[in-house]
Amino acid sequence: MTECEIVQDLLPLYKDEVVSASSIAMIEEHLITCDSCKNELVKLQGEVKVVLKPEQKEEISSFRLFRKKLLRRNVIVACTSVVAALALILGVYLYLDRARNIIPYSDDLIVAVNTYPDHGILDVVSSVKPQGWNVSGTIVNENGENIKLVFINFTESIISRWQNNHNGDIEYRFQVVQPMAVVQLDLEENSETYKNFGSFDRCEVYYVNEADINPESDYQRLRYEGNLVWSGSLEDSYQIAWKTYALENATEQQRAERMMYISLYTNGTMSFAPAMVSSTVPPPQCTYAIEGNEMVFRAIIKTARDRDFHKLEDGDIVARFTIIDDDTLMFHSSEILLYAEPNGRYVAVYPDEQAPGIPVFDLTNSGELTASAQYISNFWLYTNSKRISVSVSGDIVDDTAYITLYDTDTMNDIMQMRISPDKRDGAFTNLTSARIYLVVATGLDGCEITLSD
Repeated sequence: MTECEIVQDLLPLYKDEVVSASSIAMIEEHLITCDSCKNELVKLQGEVKVVLKPEQKEEISSFRLFRKKLLRRNVIVACTSVVAALALILGVYLYLDRARNIIPYSDDLIVAVNTYPDHGILDVVSSVKPQGWNVSGTIVNENGENIKLVFINFTESIISRWQNNHNGDIEYRFQVVQPMAVVQLDLEENSETYKNFGSFDRCEVYYVNEADINPESDYQRLRYEGNLVWSGSLEDSYQIAWKTYALENATEQQRAERMMYISLYTNGTMSFAPAMVSSTVPPPQCTYAIEGNEMVFRAIIKTARDRDFHKLEDGDIVARFTIIDDDTLMFHSSEILLYAEPNGRYVAVYPDEQAPGIPVFDLTNSGELTASAQYISNFWLYTNSKRISVSVSGDIVDDTAYITLYDTDTMNDIMQMRISPDKRDGAFTNLTSARIYLVVATGLDGCEITLSD
């Protein structure tokens, strides 16, 4: 065995300092002159293995645990900071978006007011696109003239002002006539209850620069401080059609859920009466023409708002009815959801044959109404109560007899009560006070119904 082989076998022990002094001397003397063994030692010294004492391992473990906790705390702090920053940004945005201010009146704010007298509708065309708009009104009598006062204002936020600014020709539509329910009671005796439901001779529309107004008590000041944007008469709103078609032999359910009337006017226009319970409405005005054996109705579209709302262009076909004879039409088809009775026959009802407006019965102050089911179905009930009690007397022969309550504000808020020989009494509860409701009796022919609040 050569000297190099002996030294290289001893090098691991030499590195770990576990050889004798004489061996150390021999190895070091050999390394002075032998580069090969010297390189082997260098390699061995690069593979240093640290042997830790138990107390040193415990110290290192504690440090690692501390570092892990510190890292976790930093992550939590960072996440909390991000969430807080996002919440702050969202809060600021919501504040800037929901803190609304009245858009002050200027001469160019109202571009025009378009009228639809057949329906008592006004389109206020504005030069701005506000975030919201408010309309309120009342009817006052001055020198024997009933005047409908309408007060409007537009609101915006900092965000909506930045997003919208001046976009031009934005239409806002609202009705200025009384609803279909025509008050039959004495308006003088019921001035508070029916202040907004009377007929009027003239309408005035004002723009006001304030919110939370009370037009009934403060209308004089609002007229003085507001800006008059339109004034005129809507007497044509109540014109009687020269010919009206009504759904033949309509049931009470059809009266609520189907389009009942088609009205033709002498100027070549017509209108559909939308169903009381419906999710869409037809265009406010159409033209009518006889084409072959059909009566064809085409839309009159005057504004961009009508175009966007009805998805129709001016002159588009709205509906077709087959002409059976001079006084009878049969529904054929429609391009919009018209709620006409499928294959329903619509027969002519001339002006002198038309029934008067549906009256309103006042249940306020413990009112009570007892009448036949058919009579009840012709009434809109005004009540300040949140409960209407129902009692039925007479022979109930229909297995599916119901009394249905419609809220006139939505006409989709329907409450229904099943009536049977064993269940003749009940109540509609959780109503909204100061509302008009339509009560429809189905399958109760010959019965009497008592309604009370």
